[in-house]
Amino acid sequence: MKDNLHFNTDEIADITNGEWENLDDKNLIIKEFHNTYHYLKSGDCFVVRSNNWPNPKAYKNNEHKIYEAIKKGIGAVIAGEDVKIDAKIPILRVKNSYFAIKALAKYASKKTEAKKVLITGSYGKTAFKLNLNDISKKQKDCYTRRNSANYAASSYCKLASMRQRNELFFLEIPIAKKEKIQRRSRLINPDIGVITSIGHEGIERFESIENIIKNKLSIAYGIKKGGKLLLPYDDRYYDKIKKEALKYGHVDILTYGSRRTCNAHLLYKKF
Repeated sequence: MKDNLHFNTDEIADITNGEWENLDDKNLIIKEFHNTYHYLKSGDCFVVRSNNWPNPKAYKNNEHKIYEAIKKGIGAVIAGEDVKIDAKIPILRVKNSYFAIKALAKYASKKTEAKKVLITGSYGKTAFKLNLNDISKKQKDCYTRRNSANYAASSYCKLASMRQRNELFFLEIPIAKKEKIQRRSRLINPDIGVITSIGHEGIERFESIENIIKNKLSIAYGIKKGGKLLLPYDDRYYDKIKKEALKYGHVDILTYGSRRTCNAHLLYKKF
């Protein structure tokens, strides 16, 4: 069925090297995967964060939220083997739930036929993503999330939640070290990369605009050969952005902005 995820319950167990508990119905329908409690809705799968997750400062243990999540009507839980859960809900037991959702994300990213658009920039990522989604969904079946939660685990949950019917997938990622962005880009393997803007956000970490540009443009690392990299022509640092983009010879560089010479140019604006 096109409305399904890219894996069934047996495949989920195989992909994650996990084992189901309380799975009375192998046709269990999971709406979305979430590792953050307050985003959970009825029918979702709660990916529980435990102490064995990487970067515990960013990913705080939320095992104490399991029963509150169950009251929300979630459909399943992915949790570590030693996490105590006294409830009759389908539970996928895995060694590490972080790497389990990453494995599901990697699988779905390879299986999907949707065109994937990866968006980053100093400012405007979420607005660009949402506006692009709202325009595109009139013509194509799109999947994105309206929140801006974009830590790696959140990105994995979004990728794993793609349906077979989706034709377009939009994802934003934050500024990070070049190596992290490259790893994320390689896993997502987008068809299109978008730079929304370059500014001084993160300058205390990266020390210069040039370093920020290098980090942001590294999303091109994982773009498919012959894919597109869309650059903001009106950005004050456009010349530096393009110079860095030209290092990625496997992608086509396109521009958007106010000039008619841009591949996509602004027709009308009203504030």
